[in-house]
Amino acid sequence: MDLITAATMESLLAPGTGPRATLYQPTHRAGADKDQDPIRFRRLLGEARSELVAAGLRPPEADDFLTEARHLERSSVFWEHQDDGLAVFIDRDGTQTFRLPSPVDELTTVSDAFHVKPLWPILAGSRAFHILALSRQHVRLLWADRYSVEAVDLPDSIPADVEEAMRFSDPEPQLQHRSMSKVGRGRVVASFHGHGGGANRLDQTRTEAFLRAVDKGIVSLIDPATPVMLAGVDELVATYRSISRVPRLMDVHLSGNPDLESDADLHRQATAITEPIAAQRLTADLAAFGAAGDRAVSGIETVVPAALAGRVATLFLPSRTQAWGAVTDGGRAEVHPERRAGDRDLLDIAGSAVWSRGGRLHVVEPDELPGDGDVAAILRW
Repeated sequence: MDLITAATMESLLAPGTGPRATLYQPTHRAGADKDQDPIRFRRLLGEARSELVAAGLRPPEADDFLTEARHLERSSVFWEHQDDGLAVFIDRDGTQTFRLPSPVDELTTVSDAFHVKPLWPILAGSRAFHILALSRQHVRLLWADRYSVEAVDLPDSIPADVEEAMRFSDPEPQLQHRSMSKVGRGRVVASFHGHGGGANRLDQTRTEAFLRAVDKGIVSLIDPATPVMLAGVDELVATYRSISRVPRLMDVHLSGNPDLESDADLHRQATAITEPIAAQRLTADLAAFGAAGDRAVSGIETVVPAALAGRVATLFLPSRTQAWGAVTDGGRAEVHPERRAGDRDLLDIAGSAVWSRGGRLHVVEPDELPGDGDVAAILRW
């Protein structure tokens, strides 16, 4: 999967010029359905072209706008490496794609802003977290929620193991070469042995250097608001905690050698810990909604203007739901019974406004939504 971070969202939400097209579709890793993914994408591009023309572009301009995305449609390499969902964002600056860890509904939008609501469960979902599995021989970063787990592709800046970390910063260059073996990501790395009574101290120094290099890469990669659970032997986890700058490192960890555990095994152990915590957070906010009196509001016509004014502290958004319409010059949310050209999802507008102003988002099942409307919020004032 490709990580969706706060920086990613800030970029997608930044004002731009000209039309912006957003495409979502479920994708497949194997099987007959995988062969249909490019065909579905071609259909979505056709819908985007029609909407671009309806928005005022001449057909040749619409074709130019979608040129880069058309190349993706025909790229066998692109479709060979997909996850469970795909998000594509197109504007005059180019095309951005993100492989998603969960399926998404097919959707094409063209307006003056990207449609980001399907990304909130990944970035701001109260049940989303990372698992950082550490050993001296291997590093894994997983993205997880209560339903699924997905391996994150690590950049080359994060060393795969201790030996790789030492390749450019070995504290004892006179170490003697002993053997070559395949470890970590399948790269060939060397094993070494040293001389003298400082072997333990050297080993600890090299381990700390390795963990610092890992931590530097992880901090730059993940979203700072997403919690991280460590998995590893107790001593290594303790050392990592002592040097880590990850903002939201969980107090609990999965003890033992993670190299012996599959991603699914780690996910099962982690969710047994995280689910009660996340459920308590949502339960607390639902209770706060019930006790908020006049500050507890429901309905698009009330919540959207409040979100745009920065008044929303906590927002409850229904999953897999859109409410198409527009915001008038006077700031009023106008819901349209049928989607019109250039319409935006008013729920998407509310979520983006609340997140941009530091509010809390919960994406819940529609039957979990508090209040008596299609969106709910706790106001700051």
